Amino acid sequence: MRKQQTLDELIQKAKEKIEQNYGKQPGRKWLDAHADSYGNPTYRIQILVWEGSNAKGYIVINHGTGRIRAYGVNDKLLWTYNFKGL
Repeated sequence: MRKQQTLDELIQKAKEKIEQNYGKQPGRKWLDAHADSYGNPTYRIQILVWEGSNAKGYIVINHGTGRIRAYGVNDKLLWTYNFKGL
């Protein structure tokens, strides 16, 4: 499925932006949580957090609006991509 592959590639790119901003750290994990509004995956909100104390970065994926946003330390917006229509 090309759409999911493309979305996965965009998520990976967002992760790389955060890791570049903070500095790569082997062994640090990405934590993933999501919720489907009204039980519908079309309206999924997904959050990935790069673990640490404080979190070293996070990604918000809004499937309803078709937007991925990557934030670094101190909530600095690093990258945004609109994937609606992929």
